[in-house]
Amino acid sequence: MNPPFLFGQKNLLPTRPLASPLSLFLSPFSPIFAILLCLLAILPAGCASFIVPQEGMVARPESRIALVDKGEVSGIWASRDFTLEYRLLLSADTLTLSGPLTLAPAVSNSFPVVRSLFFRLNFLDSAGRVLASSDITPLYGIYNNYDNPTTLSIRRPRPPGSVAIAFNYYGVFRGRFEAMGGDELTVSHFPFD
Repeated sequence: MNPPFLFGQKNLLPTRPLASPLSLFLSPFSPIFAILLCLLAILPAGCASFIVPQEGMVARPESRIALVDKGEVSGIWASRDFTLEYRLLLSADTLTLSGPLTLAPAVSNSFPVVRSLFFRLNFLDSAGRVLASSDITPLYGIYNNYDNPTTLSIRRPRPPGSVAIAFNYYGVFRGRFEAMGGDELTVSHFPFD
């Protein structure tokens, strides 16, 4: 048997190949990898925050639901993608909202899987300006089918001076068959100027 290091023979010891420039940047220990990871963590939060109307934004008149000082208000709110048969119980300082929230058949039949959904209740003053906004998104599991209808039942403090409410939402739904392309549909309603 010949020793491994004779003249004219190649080194038989295993050698490590040179790292590519891309692998140096994407190594879990590189600073660039850490920056990319932080950006990926921040982006979804940034996308969700744009659906929150700023205080002082004005709701379009057709999207406002008038409130009473005390008592009960009921009705049907509808957009292109959702219908809410609401019942509001009002006091001077609280609002209780209940009712079924139904996803439109045009969405639920073809895109029944929830990827993300944000649904908000906005309190308005007499000029239609936003006083406060509250998240009323129904509970669901990500990538689960949307339970149609989903029953909302929430209680929120009522800001002083609120005489109307308006709803807004943003959601992404997926098709049933991910193996066949898994198309997505984005739905939104933002009735503020």
